[in-house]
Amino acid sequence: MLDLFKDALSNLVNGDLSKGVVGQFIKAIPEAARKELGESSEAEQILRQLIDGFAEYHKHFEDRHGQLKVIGRSKPISLESVYVAAKCLDLEQVDSFKSLEEQEAVFRLQSHRQKFNEAPKGPQDVLALANQEKYLMLLGAPGAGKSIFMRKIGLEALEGSGSGYEHDCFPVLLDLRKTAASVPKIVQQIANEFKHFDIPYSEEGTAGLLEKGQLLILFDGLDEISDQDRDGIVGTIRDFVDRYGQNRFVITCRTAAYKDYFSKFTNTAIADFDGSQIQQFIQLWFEENAQIANELWKLLESGEHEGTRALCTSPLLLTMICLEYRRSLQLPNNRAVLFERALRLFLEEWDASKLIRRAEVYKGLDTRSKEILLGDIALSSLEADRPFFHRTALAKQITDLMKDLRPEEKNVDSNAMIEAIAKQHGLLVERSTDVYSFSQLTLQEYLAAKAAVDKRAFPDLVEQHLANSRWREVFLLSAGLLNPADQLLLLIEQEAQKLMQTTALRDLLLWCDRIPCGSSGRFMTAYGRASALALALDVNRKPALERTRTLAHKLSRALSLDLASDRALALDLTLALDLERTRAKAVDRTLSRALSTERARTLDLSRTLARVRTYAFSQFFSEDLCASLMKFTQLPKENSMDRFEEMRTSILEVLDMPLQALSSEDYGTLADFLAAQQLLVDCRNAAVRVSHQVWESILERMLVVAPSLLSI
Repeated sequence: MLDLFKDALSNLVNGDLSKGVVGQFIKAIPEAARKELGESSEAEQILRQLIDGFAEYHKHFEDRHGQLKVIGRSKPISLESVYVAAKCLDLEQVDSFKSLEEQEAVFRLQSHRQKFNEAPKGPQDVLALANQEKYLMLLGAPGAGKSIFMRKIGLEALEGSGSGYEHDCFPVLLDLRKTAASVPKIVQQIANEFKHFDIPYSEEGTAGLLEKGQLLILFDGLDEISDQDRDGIVGTIRDFVDRYGQNRFVITCRTAAYKDYFSKFTNTAIADFDGSQIQQFIQLWFEENAQIANELWKLLESGEHEGTRALCTSPLLLTMICLEYRRSLQLPNNRAVLFERALRLFLEEWDASKLIRRAEVYKGLDTRSKEILLGDIALSSLEADRPFFHRTALAKQITDLMKDLRPEEKNVDSNAMIEAIAKQHGLLVERSTDVYSFSQLTLQEYLAAKAAVDKRAFPDLVEQHLANSRWREVFLLSAGLLNPADQLLLLIEQEAQKLMQTTALRDLLLWCDRIPCGSSGRFMTAYGRASALALALDVNRKPALERTRTLAHKLSRALSLDLASDRALALDLTLALDLERTRAKAVDRTLSRALSTERARTLDLSRTLARVRTYAFSQFFSEDLCASLMKFTQLPKENSMDRFEEMRTSILEVLDMPLQALSSEDYGTLADFLAAQQLLVDCRNAAVRVSHQVWESILERMLVVAPSLLSI
């Protein structure tokens, strides 16, 4: 019998089934049963039945929980092939436990777009926390990866103590939607998991395992239980944990639906993906083609797809982006397409893919009507610069909106609708008692853009918010929703011109229009004017101009790639300027480390001359001006600060640039004006359609003083 038992355990190991887990189960078989096993002539048959049953359970668990059905794919994929280790936040970092003031400050910072590779402070691996905590409550947004983690920890536990899970516990994954509100019935449900695989003594063994604390109970989806049934299930789980507290437990729930039900449990929440997790997920997703993975990662890492990368917060949304990229091998300039897809995931497909049927409180509203409702809330919140709103005001707004959307419905339960938006769809989050915000700023911006398009609200919105960087994404998404986007672009152009009210600013634009003209006049374009301004700002190294200088170079580069009349020459010039920018960055790093003012001045002038040299050799200006600039392509032999300043002044005189007359207020206004010009270019690129005639007319007027302002 002993030899047979050793052989059996050897077979278990060879079959990748944890002998530790099976051994724990065998130990838990009642004493009388173990004696019977040792004395009976049927011992060999029973033991083999036990081994076969556990092997079948292991295989079934892998088949059932080791495969993922992915929205957008016809066939399931292996969990291991795309699993990225989930990270969680400390209790103090979970939004629902922060002070309201802290939460609002964090939410507002989202509009400045957290650095892509910046991870949340102090995140911990969820599996490591599950090893540490006997009772773990795992919270998270829809699609954050809660259920995926439950499958992963179950698979790890089956592998035994040599795996990522350090405890010899037998995992049982229970869908709370199918769990009865009774402790004996939960015990029976666990026993049934074993009975399906013909494991002998399953009921007695289950009782033994529970009594000895040798199970890992995974309760998945507390939020997926209806509101009327949840209290009963919560009470049952409390009783079950009290009765069998020697086991280990993990429970999952959407953050919005959790009310601190279990005092014994440590609360944590799955963190948004950071840069390293996003990169790993993409590499796993495109494992068969590393080049495609690298291309997508570089696109997301660049500054050209800020709105898209803001969606890369969870496995669900990142899966959507990977699917989109796989279809066309590019990310759409029109980000509205991705945001529409993401919104539909939350409103329709995610619950449907999990066969969840929640209470219907929308009184017959279709998805489009829900979008209108949410869009109105999103737009009014942004207009009021009020990211957080009270339930009372929100309920009144919903009641008023429902009168328009469903006038026949007389008894609207607006509070129930708030609960549905928060708990079912995860689009609203209760930050504090009766205080809500949108769960993601990016989706709020998209909904606000849809509402603005529906209401044709752009004349007022552009006038009031053009200079507010928080509204930039709303305007870009609006351009992607409009067909054509002509009116929006013309309104932005018109409002931007109103900024150029001072004589000094108008003189600067007149100079930009005059200076970049060779004999052929072929650079009398928006690109030429932007590049002339960029050069002028490079020469004038006043610290107050730093933001303006950066914006001018960004606009010049954007126009060069798409708008110049001589495209080949423009691209050559842009490449040359990019090379000089790279060198200039190196100079800047050296500047910051320079020990002496004289050394810093030398390096600063060296950077400026690199710019001048590029333009002088490009034949960008007239021959006379290029010849004059050529005098300044070498550093002076006499390395004195006076000589450097004299040289800089001479360059300014040759350029005959009126920057000296600008006040500090003018610097800020010029930066806002350039940001508006950049927004024009970006909106044009994001739009589905802009009429050729309208865009050409905008280019002709870009960085040109409007005739109506010349007489002021």
